[in-house]
Amino acid sequence: FPNGQKIVSKAYGPVQVSARWLIDDCDNWGKVYWFSGPLELKKANNRSFKEDLSRLAGQQGTEMVYRVSGNMLSFRVHCFQKLSQPQIRCLLSEDGRQFQEIKTTIENFTIEQKDYNYWQPIGLSVSTIKGKINFLKLRFEGEAQIGRVEIEYR
Repeated sequence: FPNGQKIVSKAYGPVQVSARWLIDDCDNWGKVYWFSGPLELKKANNRSFKEDLSRLAGQQGTEMVYRVSGNMLSFRVHCFQKLSQPQIRCLLSEDGRQFQEIKTTIENFTIEQKDYNYWQPIGLSVSTIKGKINFLKLRFEGEAQIGRVEIEYR
């Protein structure tokens, strides 16, 4: 700075935060609150999973739970499966003990071209959750692998 003078920027704020996010890229166990049944961390065979480098793989009977420290507003689960019908059911709970299944919007991102023997990429989401919901349970109804979980909460 010329003459040794500092230029001080103006203060800005306060910044209003409307929501927080729990994002799990499924590359470790750090974001999973609880699970039961066979659940494996997979980091191989990425070509069949659209180059997703890490996934959590389960089978029928596997359950995994996410917990947020506020009221859940929405969520999205990115998963891969061999069958066309969703192999993961989503359930919500206020207390982590009693869960109720919730109907999800299902997006199938499968392309017709089968060059790399891709597992079918599926998106499961709920855009509006009402009430004091703190827990999301993912129940595997068959073989599937989860690549990412996004939970919006306040």
